[in-house]
Amino acid sequence: DGSQVEQPSHYIGEKGLEVREIEENFLVRYQDGHLAHLAGALLEYLLRAPSKGKLTEDIQKVKYLANEMAEYVEKVEAERDTEE
Repeated sequence: DGSQVEQPSHYIGEKGLEVREIEENFLVRYQDGHLAHLAGALLEYLLRAPSKGKLTEDIQKVKYLANEMAEYVEKVEAERDTEE
């Protein structure tokens, strides 16, 4: 069934909004590609967590990705500060 490939139900909200639509609207605001990737992965785990049957595991992944984002931002800012 192609619908599970093209539109898996765990990526579609109660009113039909897809995770990718949120990503397309918000992730373009990130000027750093790696940071946008981390934010996208975090959003995907967070938004689909209640639908996958692995809530605790997915929330742990969200926590991990949030920490990765924070560490990356700190590293980039520190590098920028040393260049100035």
